[in-house]
Order: sequence, then structure tokens, then C-alpha cells
Amino acid sequence: MLFFNKKNQHSRTLSQRNALTHQSDRPKTFFYHSQRAFEPETTKRQTLRNPLKPQTVSRVASFSLQRFGLLTVIIVTIISLINIIAVSSDPKIVLLESNQIGYLHTAAEYQKAAKLLFSKSFANSNKITIDSDGISEGLIHQFPELSNVTIKLPLVGHDPIIYLSANKVLIAITTPSSLSYAIDSNGQVVGSINTNGFYKLNLIDIQDESTAPIHIGQPILSMNTVTFIQTIIYQLEQRNITISNLVLPASASELDMNIIGQKYSVKFNLEDPDPLQEVGTFLAVQHYLQGQGVTPSQYIDVRVSGRAYYK
Repeated sequence: MLFFNKKNQHSRTLSQRNALTHQSDRPKTFFYHSQRAFEPETTKRQTLRNPLKPQTVSRVASFSLQRFGLLTVIIVTIISLINIIAVSSDPKIVLLESNQIGYLHTAAEYQKAAKLLFSKSFANSNKITIDSDGISEGLIHQFPELSNVTIKLPLVGHDPIIYLSANKVLIAITTPSSLSYAIDSNGQVVGSINTNGFYKLNLIDIQDESTAPIHIGQPILSMNTVTFIQTIIYQLEQRNITISNLVLPASASELDMNIIGQKYSVKFNLEDPDPLQEVGTFLAVQHYLQGQGVTPSQYIDVRVSGRAYYK
């Protein structure tokens, strides 16, 4: 049996430590040929590790179809709505007076003007923003003979219908320059007129000898004057007396009437509030002169109330 003392034991321990110390001082050596961790063999294309399940693919396709279907429905709805509210700029014209008395233009001329008004604004292309009042006012301004313009929009179709009412044209005024204008019951000049218009509207021609300017759309006679003229025409028609024409002399408040078959004229006072009295005076004088076998050569003047003069 061997016995080691503590001194020897201590010396061995120091020797071991020195050996470890010298070993740590050596340069470290790296080895690059160590084995890599195991990886599955792959080609140039990466292997799909988690493939989609058929149920997932089906759900994605179904959702896409639903979204596409909803989008299609929305687009079709918008197109249908646009089609429903769309308004054509080619309206149909309806003249309410069956005999067409009072209309100074043809339906085609009214339609052309209305079409132009519809085309002036994009707002008039649909039933929501269409300016019906503006179009109506535009037609009345352009054609003063119209008393009312009504625009009807169809619920399903696209072509608007325009109903036109005309003022009653009573007389026509011819200027010294031979231009003729139609006058309505308000004394307003509603438009120019030609010879055919006289026959069509059965108008009494009034020769205006004054030089006052005439403007379409503006009054030229007072309503009292128009009423006075209407009364004279009606009363003489009841007596089968045909008026050839009426004359407005340059002097104010005078109206001269010429009768078919007679050389003389009849002078009336337009300021007289009672035209019936003047007509009655004329008829009485005419009857008296016929009984006497007298025919005036120039005129019968009933402008002074209760009196009559002839020449």
C-alpha cells in the first residue's frame, strides 16, 4: 500500500492546472468539414409544405363569385335607373286648340325651339333636374302668342310632351311700312303675320298711321282699346255690316272704320267708356240717312257723345 503525503498531492494538482493552462494557450483550430444538419432533398423549385385544402379553395371561389354577382347587380341597377330617368331632347308638341286659332307658328317650329331649349343644359337630360319652368318661360318669351306651356314627363318613356295653349288673337296691325303684327286680347304684339295669317285667323286689319315703334312681346294697345274694338266688331256683325278695315290715325284716341260697299268712314272716340252708345248712334244716323236717300261722301262722326256729324 502506497501512501502519498499532502505535499505530493498538492504538487500533482498544480501540475494538472499548468497543463490545462498550456493547453488553452494553444491556437484554436477550426474544421470546416463538419456535417450539416439533415435537410430533405429539394430540387430547384421549392416544395409546397402546406397545400390548400379543397374546401378552402371552394369557399374562396364561392366568395369571389358572390362579390362579382353583387357588383353586377349594382351596375345593372345603376344603368336601369339612368335609363328610367333619362329625358330625350326631342319633345312632342300638342296644340290644345283644335282649330289652331291663335297659333302663329307651326307645330314643327315650336318643336324646333323646344328642342334647342332642352339641349342648352345637361340638367334637362333627366327627370330629376330638368328645368321645366325655365323651358316653359323660354317658349313663351320666344312665342308671345302662347298663353300657357305645360311639360309632361312620361313615367316609362323618354320623350316629353309639351302642351301649348295660345292667346286669342283678335286683330292685326299693319304699319306704314306694310309690316303686319298680330294683337291678342291684352293688346300685346304676339308676332308678325302675313296675308295667309289674316285668312287663317279671320282677323280684322287695323292700319296704324302713327310712327310709334312696334316690338313683339310688348303691348301696343290698351286693354280698353281692344275691348272697344271688339265691341264695335261684334255689334256690327250682328247687323250684317262687314268691316273692311280699321284705321288708327296719327291723332290720338281716334278710330276710323271702313265698311265694305261704302265710300265713307265712321269716326269713333276710343276714350269713350261706352262704345255701345257710339255704335248705336252710328246705326241710327245710317238708318236716317238711308231713309232720306242721302249717302255721306267722306265720313259719319260719332265721337261726341249724343251727337253725330256727317259729310
